[in-house]
Amino acid sequence: MFVIRLVLCLFQPNDHYSATKAEGEALVIKANGTNGLLTCSIRPGSIFGPGDRLLVPTLVDTARKGKSKVDVVFPPDGIDFSPCIYITCGYD
Repeated sequence: MFVIRLVLCLFQPNDHYSATKAEGEALVIKANGTNGLLTCSIRPGSIFGPGDRLLVPTLVDTARKGKSKVDVVFPPDGIDFSPCIYITCGYD
């Protein structure tokens, strides 16, 4: 909990979308333990799945143009890519 609260205090959103996400996450964290309610905040990196029209097509297009560079790294140094089914199972 301490690390998450520290991150929220240091985070300065630069647009309305990011600001409302941060506010919502703060409310979820604050509600944890209230009247027996258990909450958590899941922050996946990049999510992809059926119907994805942004992430995978962009990666494929970049690779076809020969503009991609592939490095195999693991978080925290790399970016995680999560299939949407894993995210939905994460709170089950």
